[in-house]
Amino acid sequence: MITHLRKIATPSRYENLLKSVKPDIRFGRHPLGHTMVSADLIIKAPQVVELRIPAALAEGRTFVVSGDLEPENGRDGSVQLSAGLTQPTPVLLSPAQPIITTTGSDTEKRINAGLDDFRDLFPASICYPQIVPVDEVVTLALYFR
Repeated sequence: MITHLRKIATPSRYENLLKSVKPDIRFGRHPLGHTMVSADLIIKAPQVVELRIPAALAEGRTFVVSGDLEPENGRDGSVQLSAGLTQPTPVLLSPAQPIITTTGSDTEKRINAGLDDFRDLFPASICYPQIVPVDEVVTLALYFR
């Protein structure tokens, strides 16, 4: 990550700040000891990773994160990725975040089957947020919720 930060076009006033940022030893190290690209961060789930970026470097920029399951050891896993200013609860499933699986894996099929079962019980048509219809022609009274 430090390599990427140093490649960012920054005004000269940030040079001293960039020099003070120390490399993160978690990058370039596989949890099982395999060699890997120094810009990659591989962790064993479930785990929350906290990265601290100086506010002066983050100001006016967009922080972009991409992630995937490790092809050899993570094929049968699933993970949710998020970036934020507060630490999430690591054991909860977040409906706002996509579930990442390996395409075609048994895990993908199992999760999709569970989501399909949920959608069968609660179709989108009953999840309409507006309880009282708004209509200019017909006026309806709400008796029950």
